[in-house]
Amino acid sequence: MADINVTSDYKKIANILGLLSAEDSGYIITEVLNNETITERLTFQFNFELPYGKQQAVSLLFYNGLLTIDSVKFNSYRFVIPNYVIKTMYWEYFRYLNETQSNIRYDNQKIDDAVIEMSETGSVDKLVQYVQSVMKQLSNRDIENFTEKSLKMIFMTLLTGTPAYYVKSETELQSGYADLVLRRTKINPGKHDFLIELKYIKQKELHKLDEFRESGLNQLKSYRAAFAVEEQKDLKAYLVIFFNRYEFVLMEV
Repeated sequence: MADINVTSDYKKIANILGLLSAEDSGYIITEVLNNETITERLTFQFNFELPYGKQQAVSLLFYNGLLTIDSVKFNSYRFVIPNYVIKTMYWEYFRYLNETQSNIRYDNQKIDDAVIEMSETGSVDKLVQYVQSVMKQLSNRDIENFTEKSLKMIFMTLLTGTPAYYVKSETELQSGYADLVLRRTKINPGKHDFLIELKYIKQKELHKLDEFRESGLNQLKSYRAAFAVEEQKDLKAYLVIFFNRYEFVLMEV
């Protein structure tokens, strides 16, 4: 379980990325959160007379223990998040950006209620309904640029901070990459882990809703089958499709 004193301290990340342009800062945080990895050169000696850019920021994240080196090819370094505690710090920072820049308000009690429902009943109804309420706070511009990755990031923002589940995105399975996998922590008395597949249908693709539903269910069944038989007994698998801005379909496999 993450140490609350560590996970609440995202100021190091804010101080390092806050010196960048919004575009460069957004690129780094999106890469790190979506892929849990970022590739960049490593700065060995800082010259404060030179411009401060992505390379310098990623290097500072590394030197401060917020990234670690996974592999090196010539001058290209592949950095990854070192552990779950640091991962939670990045998501805390991303939530802070949403609250301060996009004026999104999060209701911690409703998030807690959704997590408790998941643990006690295996249902994700309250979770998906709360995601819907967050989406209703988005501006028209945000909705126009909204994608499945955007949807996944909302779910991750809500869930990566709860002590009840370890949350993993893009989990590699035999048949592909699962959007979200939630595994119980030691303090969670619940009976279920969760596999969640997400779909987002833009307005111009609404006529493909049935097609998205069928392909999503097939994906989910394939992903579920990739888990060990013993794991499948305790695994709840859901398909969540958002469409027409805020409407959604929720199906269990």
